[in-house]
Amino acid sequence: MEIKRIQGANRFHGAPTNWSEAEHGHCGTLPTADFVIDKVPFMVSAWEPLPDELERLKSGANVFLGVSALKHPVVFLSVGEAASTTAATAAQHMNAVLAWLEARDLKVFDLSSPEAIPEALSAIFDEVMADCLRYRWLRSRDLDAIDRGGVFAGRTPENVVLNLEDLDRAIDAEMNASNGGAL
Repeated sequence: MEIKRIQGANRFHGAPTNWSEAEHGHCGTLPTADFVIDKVPFMVSAWEPLPDELERLKSGANVFLGVSALKHPVVFLSVGEAASTTAATAAQHMNAVLAWLEARDLKVFDLSSPEAIPEALSAIFDEVMADCLRYRWLRSRDLDAIDRGGVFAGRTPENVVLNLEDLDRAIDAEMNASNGGAL
């Protein structure tokens, strides 16, 4: 199998620190993308069968997964779309991300070359995750935060503290109203 660069790669794993190429063989760089599937975080990599492996697969051969570990982690295997479809889908997603960033007058990232994309996506991911963590923290504040002081979210003129689903609904309603009905 040949290692491929997965769409949205944001991590690049090399050989472990105790790896000896002479003893263990070559260990290349593995690009992975972070995904959450059913609330379980995964690092996903992409692989392309070599022509002889593809022929064996067509003849009914199995795919084997090897993991260097004492306990077996949660894993999954799947088959992706054809490369041309994936490239078209990736371009669509990238254009949607750029339009979203532009519409919100957010920081512009350098996506001018394939080499710049992983760093830009990683920076975008870091900013989005920081915003998510801030919002999750704010969203989980106790309703008595106004009495104790500190940071909280509220609504005027009712002068009420909002959290959890009430805060989500209030924010969605305000965003819909200010963006002409589009989040």
